[in-house]
Amino acid sequence: MLSSVIAMVASAFLASESTAPAVAAPSAAPAAAVNKHDKNKTVCRNAAPTGTRLGARVCHTQAEWDDISAEHQKMLRDQLDHQTNPQG
Repeated sequence: MLSSVIAMVASAFLASESTAPAVAAPSAAPAAAVNKHDKNKTVCRNAAPTGTRLGARVCHTQAEWDDISAEHQKMLRDQLDHQTNPQG
């Protein structure tokens, strides 16, 4: 049962990561000069919390989204490690 819950959480996380980000505010620089990998660019995503159909728009910088993603991946790895080795 725990493995099915973890699988559902992982699939929901991966589905939320695959949503196409949108820029919150238009940039003053020409499109050709904008760096696609700018860590300070604001990126907004739609988020629908579990248990509701009402969503919310969540905006962070790309660096913050990267940190959130890395933290979620670490939590999933820790849960899987604990599941496979409950004593350690």
